[in-house]
Amino acid sequence: MKKKFLFAALTLLLISIFIILLIFIKVIRHSQETIAGLRKERGPQEVEISEIAIRSKNGWELFVEKSSARDIIFHKGKYYIATSGGIIIVAENGTVEKELNTTNGLPENSYLQLLPFDAGILALSAGGKIIRINADILFLYNMKNVGKISGISKRDDDIYLAANRGVYLLREKTVRKLENTEQVKMVKPFMNGITYGTIEGKVYISTPVFNDSITDIDVVNDIMESDGVLYIAGAHGLDIVKGGKREVNLQGEFALSLAEFKGKICCGTFDGRVIIDKSMQRVTIRGGRIIRLRVIEGNLFACTDEGVYRYENEKWSVFYKPSMDFPLQYITALEKSGTELLIGTFEDGCYTLKANRLRRLVIGNDVHEINAIVNEGGSVFIATNSGLFVLNQKGTKKVDGLASHFVNSICVYDKELIAGTSKGFGIVNLANFSIKNFCSFHGLINNRVYAITQIGEKIIAGTLGGISVFDGKIFKNITSANSSLNSNWINGLIATDKRVYIGTYGGGISYLEKEGVKNIEGTETVEVNLHSIFYKKPYLFVGTCKSGLFVYDEEERKGKFLKGYFPLDNVTSILVDDAYFYVGTEQGLYRIKTRALQL
Repeated sequence: MKKKFLFAALTLLLISIFIILLIFIKVIRHSQETIAGLRKERGPQEVEISEIAIRSKNGWELFVEKSSARDIIFHKGKYYIATSGGIIIVAENGTVEKELNTTNGLPENSYLQLLPFDAGILALSAGGKIIRINADILFLYNMKNVGKISGISKRDDDIYLAANRGVYLLREKTVRKLENTEQVKMVKPFMNGITYGTIEGKVYISTPVFNDSITDIDVVNDIMESDGVLYIAGAHGLDIVKGGKREVNLQGEFALSLAEFKGKICCGTFDGRVIIDKSMQRVTIRGGRIIRLRVIEGNLFACTDEGVYRYENEKWSVFYKPSMDFPLQYITALEKSGTELLIGTFEDGCYTLKANRLRRLVIGNDVHEINAIVNEGGSVFIATNSGLFVLNQKGTKKVDGLASHFVNSICVYDKELIAGTSKGFGIVNLANFSIKNFCSFHGLINNRVYAITQIGEKIIAGTLGGISVFDGKIFKNITSANSSLNSNWINGLIATDKRVYIGTYGGGISYLEKEGVKNIEGTETVEVNLHSIFYKKPYLFVGTCKSGLFVYDEEERKGKFLKGYFPLDNVTSILVDDAYFYVGTEQGLYRIKTRALQL
């Protein structure tokens, strides 16, 4: 009995030792892999650099805001200005010589920072991409493991990158991580090291003899070092750090940008003023931000929301301002009204474009987010996050009685308007504006109605939970569970005389016929943007979130992505008429003559 007990105990002990050894080996291997990964991450990594010729792109025109200037540098006798609408090249006398944007081959329109080098101009885009421009050649840097880049600076020929995965050093064709701190907003050289600030408001100094957080403030907007003194622009003033001591100056000022000019510290503010030493001057006319201060060739420049200003003889004057500016960024809706193009934006209301002149369309107080525009029967109907509005010769009228003021989509059929909202849809009688509201209580598959269309007496609603077909009495619901739909999130619907096309978020493009739902091959995982679906016989045009423009020939039953033809991958709205093909994006409005459209 004792022998059996001892044998069992010994067996159990051996098994335990074996398990412990296995765990130990696994931990050692994991540690080795982790160390190897850290060494690899810390070690230099090759940067993929693509070379692209800068040239006009197939006749596209761009309407975009260019007045918001983010940076300015001087390189080989010319000024380069980074704006919300591209990189502007300006002669010494202030004359604009060239504008570079996506229509020339650049990957984006919006740029944040510029750095001059013998080998060209290094630029940081708002999307976190690094490019280098040298004459008529563009070099696009691909750094896979860095993450989105928020800031750049340089010391000699070394480039420091502030990224959401840390601080990196870019040297020629390699990139190496310097600091592990996440969500880094900006990085600047500091004595024989660096200093950097994070999105959360922490500021660090990293040198061979010191590496620690020195201060924690609400917002870090800019950092500058002068003679070993660190200046930090923040939401509550100017922090000065010297010898381990911190002092707050300019209390109550929202400091945005810093520079040293003729031995004096200059601070730009959120409301358009520049403080030089203790002297304060207003720069911008409408109170636009002082985004960046630069000292170039002995002159002080202010990059603002209203262009670039230069400080001369103790006065500020305009150095750069676009002759014709289009305050257009995120385009959400397009519609024609006679010879005018109606343009809806995500956060700046509605505009009309006629003969290349832009005019703001006044709808109502605090109406900013436009979701859809329909021109029908002499009236313009506008769906917004502040309600449904009707514009005609009688004036502007807000339609009351819908279940929600978040109106996502509209469709006009005969003498009725159907409005999709965040709480179902409403049928509006256009004769007397009486409304009947329908929601999930009545059988609607989901209350969030993002798309709406009508065929005959049937209303087709696209929702967050699938499609509902309403014949005036009962609802028939179509989802991924009872049909071939790849996604229940419906962002677009459009009816032709043959079928109803469906744009989904993450499930591609489908169409609805009598036989049911069928999917368009090759689009199975495409993310279709809200309302970015348009039909002009025989073509269906679809705007996607990441895949650019998709065009489908209804007669040939064939579709293709227009990769390399249209400049951007995120298409938010589309309109085609006999004269022009319009494409709305998050970086402005594009236009090309319809006859030049290459399908």
